[in-house]
Amino acid sequence: MFGLAQSKFLNSIRIWGFGNSMTNIVTIQGQRPLNAGVPWDAPASNQSFSTRLTWRSRWSKFLGRDAEMAELRNWANTPQPCSICIIEADGGYGKTRLAAEFATALQVEKKHNGQCWQTLWISQLEDFSESLSLQWGKGHVLVVVDYPEHSPDRMALLLRCVASTAQALGHETNQKNIKRLRLLLLCRQSAPVKTLLERNDCNAYTLQQPLQLQALPEISALALLYESLPIEKQAWVTAPENRPHLTQWLNNSPLHSTPLFLAALALCWSEQAQAVWHTGSPLLQAVIEHEAKHWSRAAQGQGMNPVEGEHAMMQVHAFATLMSGLDHGQLQLLAHSWGWTSQKHKQVLNALGQVFPSTSNKINFASAKAYSPMQPDLLAAQLLVHWQSIRHPAQATASHIHFDHKGHDAQALHQLLTTLEPVHAAPLLQRWNMLCYDQTVRLQTADQLENWLITVLQPPFGTEKQAHIWRNATTTQTTWHGMPRLAVVLSQPQGIQTTDQSSDDAVISARVQRAQELNKHAYFLANSGARENALTVAQEAVDIYLDLLQAQPQTFRPDLAQSLRNLAARWSDLGQHENALDNAHAALNINRQLHQAYPQSFAPHLAANLGDLANYMSALGQRENALAAAQEAVDIFRLMAQKNPNAFEKDLTGYLSNLANRLSELGNHEKALPVAQEAIDIRRRLALEQPHAFEPDLAASLNNLAILLIKLGQRKNALALSQESVTIRRRLAMAQPEAFEPVLARSLKNQAELLSELDERENAMELAQEAVGLYQSLSNRYPQAFSEQLVNAQRILHRLQNTSPLSIPPNL
Repeated sequence: MFGLAQSKFLNSIRIWGFGNSMTNIVTIQGQRPLNAGVPWDAPASNQSFSTRLTWRSRWSKFLGRDAEMAELRNWANTPQPCSICIIEADGGYGKTRLAAEFATALQVEKKHNGQCWQTLWISQLEDFSESLSLQWGKGHVLVVVDYPEHSPDRMALLLRCVASTAQALGHETNQKNIKRLRLLLLCRQSAPVKTLLERNDCNAYTLQQPLQLQALPEISALALLYESLPIEKQAWVTAPENRPHLTQWLNNSPLHSTPLFLAALALCWSEQAQAVWHTGSPLLQAVIEHEAKHWSRAAQGQGMNPVEGEHAMMQVHAFATLMSGLDHGQLQLLAHSWGWTSQKHKQVLNALGQVFPSTSNKINFASAKAYSPMQPDLLAAQLLVHWQSIRHPAQATASHIHFDHKGHDAQALHQLLTTLEPVHAAPLLQRWNMLCYDQTVRLQTADQLENWLITVLQPPFGTEKQAHIWRNATTTQTTWHGMPRLAVVLSQPQGIQTTDQSSDDAVISARVQRAQELNKHAYFLANSGARENALTVAQEAVDIYLDLLQAQPQTFRPDLAQSLRNLAARWSDLGQHENALDNAHAALNINRQLHQAYPQSFAPHLAANLGDLANYMSALGQRENALAAAQEAVDIFRLMAQKNPNAFEKDLTGYLSNLANRLSELGNHEKALPVAQEAIDIRRRLALEQPHAFEPDLAASLNNLAILLIKLGQRKNALALSQESVTIRRRLAMAQPEAFEPVLARSLKNQAELLSELDERENAMELAQEAVGLYQSLSNRYPQAFSEQLVNAQRILHRLQNTSPLSIPPNL
């Protein structure tokens, strides 16, 4: 035998066996024995999600890495006595699993070619035993080191040992069957590892180009997902109608096509009733825990306490996520706000330089954006959920309970926001809206982030100028399903600031500004469920424009028309469809005249006005007129969408859905079907790209198409769509009950009717009871808007219960 014998001494030992040569080799002391061989560890079925997901479990198939395996085999079989290879990739791309499968394959190959490989597996460089022992009793040695950049000092000792061993092996080139040493280094970035190799005289043994892993190609990603699912759910992946949705989902983020995320998705899907890409907090929490381990190790490698270091890095991750990236100045400001010493700040930055969020851009401290947010957005939202649990001691885990920020994070965010450029306010609000939506709706967690942001931005926020910036930024957004209450807070209109000495133009300008703010504020109030307040605010805006119209009739007609449409919508929210129709007609008269004079500029306004009108007419039973208005709206928007699909396609879906409903009301179900299907196809694609903006609309289209399919006798197809609509709307209603309980009640009622027709009486009765409960509560608050729906739901429930005819109270 020849090799590196065990020793209790740190300085050096003598090795015999390389011919007549003797070489002094450095050894490394440590605490725990190293793993001999690959540490596979199949978990029990009752273990946690993240435990089962670890690469050691071998839970999912190993697919899509044939080319990389071939490269590694060629590397192992080259004649050089010693060689070092780096595998570089972000977290979740399967570096460790690839190395483990490669090591296992080398051991299996012994049977075929007589070569014998021994694997030494180093998961943490802190885990050295009394000495590092490289033994060649029967064959070659593969040493695998996971994340060498986390502990540069210990890695340097290992490399000196390898260099000395390589030198000794190099003296034996004339011997037959020379033994080989292969060092496989797994890292997220190769630059610091290459520096270590250079400093420790290992460049001569190192492959110049690291093996860089990419996300799996689509065919491999689908195969991995398919092979990891139970048999009864594999059909969903192979169904032709689902392939476009799967492809779109895979393309939404590189992370989606990584082995870790696909395995996590399959594991999560295996335990759920259906495939829902946008839910599954356990899946994302497992990915976050996967990242946190590396934060802790990187912190420890910089001399920090692992738990405190992990928390510090998570703070930076969280603020980078909230601010869409952090530059040098912002990082310095945060470090000061958190009370970090100069040394700790340096340690944290060095640790961040070693560890990156999955699929993020590499940190470049010379660039304007030094640190990027975690991607994709849903993973970033889960990161914030995890961070919030640490910030709030009542919800913290035992290991983090001692952290008490005393408002430092709120102060830090407040400081960052006061230095924000006005142009960046609107994009930042849009990002927060998405993150809040992801947290409350898609991850079904408490709305802590919105509550915290309301506290930070609660007026008065800084100067009046800053408050004006946030108010303007809020009014530029249209969809606030993520943080409806914050939108109400930030859109509060300011009073008309004039004096007796103000000019007429100044007074008019102040009143116009207030009217504009009132209209947006009314929309945000309605979106949050405050229907009566929204009506009062919308009426004030109309009154202002009616007054201004007396002095300047041509100037304010477009603004008045928009305000009348807004007021009509607020009347409709309260079930006052006659008032809604009157205001919509008044707006239409103005918009038709404006469209005749300026067709391109006012075509969108006219189409939107017609769509509103069709809905109000339908509610009042004017179905023929409603169909004509809906058809005209679609005709106008089709022309606009053909010229500029990016700008108008999303709006077209609403008019298509409206037209399909109006056709169906008149019994034209066959004509309605392709129109409804077109709307749902577009909305499904848009919802994959921007769930916060389009999931509510998708749920509405799913519900409408289900109703249409029922009328066409396609009950089974209708049931799948109805269930998907209920799933989305249930999540929405849990997060924002005031806004989404009405549409959830509608979907529940429709699905109850459908299940009743399919003879699933018990399930139908359960849904009908839930619908009645929701409508009862809504009718108590808004009797004119929901009394009729309550009666319909009660009738369905009564029919299912098979009791005596329902007695309807006289007031209903």
